[in-house]
Amino acid sequence: MNKQIKAILTDFSWVLLFPKDEKFTGKLNAFYEKLKEDSEFDFWDYFKLNDELLNFYKNSPLDVYVFTSAYIQEHPPLAAKLDGFFKETFSAARLNLKKTESDSYKTLAVEINLKPEEILFIDDRPEHNVAAKEAGMVAIQYQSNEQVMREVDKIIN
Repeated sequence: MNKQIKAILTDFSWVLLFPKDEKFTGKLNAFYEKLKEDSEFDFWDYFKLNDELLNFYKNSPLDVYVFTSAYIQEHPPLAAKLDGFFKETFSAARLNLKKTESDSYKTLAVEINLKPEEILFIDDRPEHNVAAKEAGMVAIQYQSNEQVMREVDKIIN
């Protein structure tokens, strides 16, 4: 195992959570905020978890943290299903951080109590990966489960 990498910091939306409608390309948090206005809203009618990658993370020898833009992961049925998967979840909105700024990743490294170069960051957005790299983290841009799992294995083994 690459002894330098001690933790995974992963994005949530579009990495671990997807819309059921495969034609949807917007922001999941905004979509969720609109949907939850309906008292009859059932989260699982609109969203699906990436169980394959969640299980890969669960079986990883590394601690796994989430760095997400907003709050969708706090929705009670989703939060209950995710309980125990992650060491900690960080919301950029709650912490007043921007995922496009390298200082945000330095702040999280301090919170996690690791050096940035000891953290592997995974996100679907190139601009977030650039900021993480500028902070000193190793970054992978999510494109598919197979690609991420292959790259993580290559980095940590």
